[in-house]
Amino acid sequence: MAKLLAYYTLCPVNDRRDFLGVSADAENGAIINTLGRNIVVITKLSDQKQIRSWTVLEKLSNKVVYDGISRKYVGVFGQRNIKCWTDSETNLKKIRKIKLQKNVKDLVVFGENRETLVIFEDGSCASLSAVLTGEDLSGEGILGPNHDIEYPRVFSTIPGEEILTFFARNLATKSVELIYFGLNGASRTPGSPVRIHLDRGEVKLVGYTVTEGPQLITIWSDKRIFRKGLTLEKEAEDGPGQFIAMLNAVSVEHPLSVVSVSSDYLAIYGANAGQEGSSLILYNLHFNVVQAKQFFKVYFSNSSISVVDSNILLAAGQTLAVVPFRISRAQLADMVGSQRSPQGITEVDKDYINEEDELEQAIEWDSQKFQFEDEPEEKIVQRVHSKRYLSRVTSEAEIEEKLSVMKRRDFVVEFVERDGQKELDVKVFSNPHASSFSREEFELLARELEASGASEFEISSKMISLAISGNAIDEAVNCLRRYSCIPERKLVDCLVHAVTKKNWDLMRVVFSVDFSHQILVEELRSQLSVEFVNPLLKRLLKFLESSELEERPRIGGRIWDGDEKMLEWFTAILDAHYHHLVMCGDPEIEKSLKLWRKVLCRYWNGICEMKNFSPILYSISQNRAMTERQNTSKWYSIETVQLY
Repeated sequence: MAKLLAYYTLCPVNDRRDFLGVSADAENGAIINTLGRNIVVITKLSDQKQIRSWTVLEKLSNKVVYDGISRKYVGVFGQRNIKCWTDSETNLKKIRKIKLQKNVKDLVVFGENRETLVIFEDGSCASLSAVLTGEDLSGEGILGPNHDIEYPRVFSTIPGEEILTFFARNLATKSVELIYFGLNGASRTPGSPVRIHLDRGEVKLVGYTVTEGPQLITIWSDKRIFRKGLTLEKEAEDGPGQFIAMLNAVSVEHPLSVVSVSSDYLAIYGANAGQEGSSLILYNLHFNVVQAKQFFKVYFSNSSISVVDSNILLAAGQTLAVVPFRISRAQLADMVGSQRSPQGITEVDKDYINEEDELEQAIEWDSQKFQFEDEPEEKIVQRVHSKRYLSRVTSEAEIEEKLSVMKRRDFVVEFVERDGQKELDVKVFSNPHASSFSREEFELLARELEASGASEFEISSKMISLAISGNAIDEAVNCLRRYSCIPERKLVDCLVHAVTKKNWDLMRVVFSVDFSHQILVEELRSQLSVEFVNPLLKRLLKFLESSELEERPRIGGRIWDGDEKMLEWFTAILDAHYHHLVMCGDPEIEKSLKLWRKVLCRYWNGICEMKNFSPILYSISQNRAMTERQNTSKWYSIETVQLY
């Protein structure tokens, strides 16, 4: 679960144009704040106290960074002069400056050693050590004079390569393209560049960034979010890549500030949709949901956003705000489902699902398949640690231990043998009645949705819709048993189908599912016709008398109670069609309601009896002796009265 903590204002920003940005300091929890072109402040975020600061006469042109290799602070003055100094230095005027042949655009710190890369305005780059030793950097860059570089970042790949990515904006046409290339040697000279032109015709690009992977993330004016993997192995095609979700949390009519805070999360700042003010949201790319939101009273279009440790620093207007965030490794099952880890390699590798409407899917098939036995051991370990594959159980004793634990917790374990594979797929269900889908196409679609990180809410919605439309009711029942978070709309769809076709087995399963009372009442009011109300009341009463509901685990570990579920459904139907039941005057409905009144009276009388019996049960639970009732004489009594 991701959470945004209470934000605070770190310092005022007098002139937004002179604010050059923030970067991480050598000390954990501290930042380097290049507050103006002449002011550099080191601040501890935990107590907001200033550690040290410098004031310079020459104007800085870029934010100051800390280089971990030389253990010095690095600043660029007048775009062509670089100075390096230690934390004990007080007078920067005495520091010797190194003059360069090109204008510097930005300084990027990357890697565990916190190496500094110097980015030039023409798109070329070099390591700080190469710049300080005077290596020849006079070669032509890949950008013309009419381009501006935005959001440069360096990513490390699994083979150990470093890739520099940045966006190049054409100042004349306002078009944007992503450029990335590998860094060669110790001097970090650029390799062959790869360009991706970002254009969707009349749809405007409002937000963009590159996340771990690396992956390109773009947000467009039609609310669509696209994702595209980046690789140096082949020439990339133009375009944003794969559509993954719609963004409705913020307005896309104004520019968005986007930054990657982790491999699965984006921080997005933008104007509120349909109201004044702005919002900062944490967007989960793995499940495509907004998991945290912070409101602000005013929106500023010229804002900038950055991340240092577990803090989001938002420069908006004339203030620099700090928004701490926390991201736990586990996700709440009732919100995002139980598909935290992706599936292992299957027959259909790297399938993905695009959706633009509730039932629209397009599955792309990739014939490429990786075999673990053909790879060296080191590469397999890298894949397992990078969470791209599930770990294999190789020991017989280990799998026996895991199976015994699952059986003690009443889990259902299925073993599925794939053709042409040595491994077995093990499926674990918490519902004792759950099983795999009987039709191969349903099981394949469910497996790919789970592997793509879709939530149980989303998967069950799609699977139930397809099952009902295809008259595959057995698959709808399997879906209801397999997943615990079912949309109330789909529950009502299944209920209407069960009443219409008199499918009591389907209805019995539907009545066993947990639901939200308020949402279910709205769906029953809009979808359930009044002609089905009386048959439902009669069937509910039969289920209550015969206790025919199948038991299933409840969200939050609560104890199962079939009678409670029946009463919850009766209350929901009563609330949804209350006015009709009161004013219709139908003798059959009146008869059903009288029967329900007798049942509820019996329950109420039983509750009252148990209430009177509760003190005795409490005394027994506390090992207290019961007080014996004293026999008193009714013939006479003696009282002592004090007169004076």
